[in-house]
Amino acid sequence: MEEHTALFITGLFMGLGPCLAFCGPILFPYIAGSKRSWLGGLKDILIFSASRVVIYGLLGLLASSIGYFLTEVISSPKFNLIKYLGAGIFVLLLGMIMILGRTRFPFCRLLHKETIEKSAKSMILLGILIGVSPCLPLLGALTTIAGLAKGPFVGAFWGLSFGLGTVISPLIILALVAGSLGKLLSLKPIFYQTFSRLCGCFLIYFGIRLILGVFR
Repeated sequence: MEEHTALFITGLFMGLGPCLAFCGPILFPYIAGSKRSWLGGLKDILIFSASRVVIYGLLGLLASSIGYFLTEVISSPKFNLIKYLGAGIFVLLLGMIMILGRTRFPFCRLLHKETIEKSAKSMILLGILIGVSPCLPLLGALTTIAGLAKGPFVGAFWGLSFGLGTVISPLIILALVAGSLGKLLSLKPIFYQTFSRLCGCFLIYFGIRLILGVFR
């Protein structure tokens, strides 16, 4: 079996398992609480997935260039601390903004506009943060690339192959359901506002869990 095919299959299993378990609890309440159509949910998940695939391609390029040093860096406790703390704070902030909504305070309105209404920015940042997560499938893929890829372009191609495998995930269905649920509830504005704030509470909860996970 060609290496890029094996890495694609590895990414596929990652998308069916670890990605769903880690990303689902964050993406579902965000999309459901901020989108009012299945198309909006699909757009968000595709932007998230595309940014993550790009990161995997870059990591593959680096792994083929600097070898095992990269895997040592992203699996180090210090890198874990920075990544999970950053991701936790960002998810926590999204939850708070979702709860506050478009308040009369200019700064809060600006944050709501840039993170909830213009969700592409949030999805790109989440895709980057999760893309560099040092999970076992990713570390295994980078180790393979570091040991076997002949040149940075081959490494980038193999990294993209791994990333494309992760795209085929139940997360797509989850995003469609979340967007459709938001549209259904938006027919009753009071229900949607309550639901949106509830989704914000879930995001705050998962953000706190990510932050506390740094200190375990």
